[in-house]
Amino acid sequence: MKCVRRFLTLCLCLLLCLAPSLTARGEDTVCWRVPGVVTARAGAVTAVSFRKISSAPAGEMQVLDEEGNVLTSVHLARGAKDGRILLRPEMGLKNGQILRFCFLHDGVSELQSETMLAIDDGREGIVRVDTAEKKIAITFDSANGVGRVPDLLDLLDRYDAKCTFFLQGAFLLNHPDQAIMISQRGHELANHSMNHADMRVVDDGKILREIQDCSAIIREVTGQTVRYYRPPGGYYTWRDHAIGQALGHEMILWTFDSLDGFPQTGRYAMQNRMMQESRPGAIILMHIYGQYTLQVLETYLPAMREQGYSFVTVGELMTCGPAVEK
Repeated sequence: MKCVRRFLTLCLCLLLCLAPSLTARGEDTVCWRVPGVVTARAGAVTAVSFRKISSAPAGEMQVLDEEGNVLTSVHLARGAKDGRILLRPEMGLKNGQILRFCFLHDGVSELQSETMLAIDDGREGIVRVDTAEKKIAITFDSANGVGRVPDLLDLLDRYDAKCTFFLQGAFLLNHPDQAIMISQRGHELANHSMNHADMRVVDDGKILREIQDCSAIIREVTGQTVRYYRPPGGYYTWRDHAIGQALGHEMILWTFDSLDGFPQTGRYAMQNRMMQESRPGAIILMHIYGQYTLQVLETYLPAMREQGYSFVTVGELMTCGPAVEK
């Protein structure tokens, strides 16, 4: 019965996550489809396009801030099929701000959308931390190989290594017990998107759902609040970087890839690479499903500890010095 209740709870969580969270509510008539998220470059004018989805009279589309102040507006003729409104830097817009798009007509203002604003600040993903402390963050991306998780956690415990696991939402839904186990053993959980989508080719709405839904499920399953996001495959654009930051997630890449995710990489090639590339403040990419991941770590962890290194979460590493971007 516990398993059934847990499964039903996760299904409900997913349905709530997939439901449009930034749409109009109440009895307002939605005549115009406005994006649920808008990405913008810092200091640049941003055009927000919207289109009519049902009959609407002539009126005015207004953009309001959280306090109800009108930031800008545009007139829409009765026969208009679409519209566009400009967001300007001088409006004092902030990253993560919720903008209310309201259609004013015949003396009535109707909410069309509550839209999140994601402003890119021009920064890149973080690849390491500038520190002299002999601390390294080993990070694991999830996909396959669930059966390896218990053995991996036992190995990390043996060498007092705390790591950061970038989990996909799909992994959490299919294997909540594994995520709970990782969390209970003192490791940090982070966001690796919902379904490993290629963030370079999907639209802003899809990016928002991929990141937002994954973090919501991590919090629901384990109680951990997510602070970090890693784009699938390490491929990203300024848009998912901005959306991640608007949601409160720093983008974490890696100093070097152990290459354990590639079947053709031999055990000793992996081992040599990790020993040669490791240095204070490094962030290492590994996977929970690598063919030689466990064997390499069984050699790597004690060897590095003999050199005075300790293994910490990304969150702890970030307190040791300034982050270095790609």
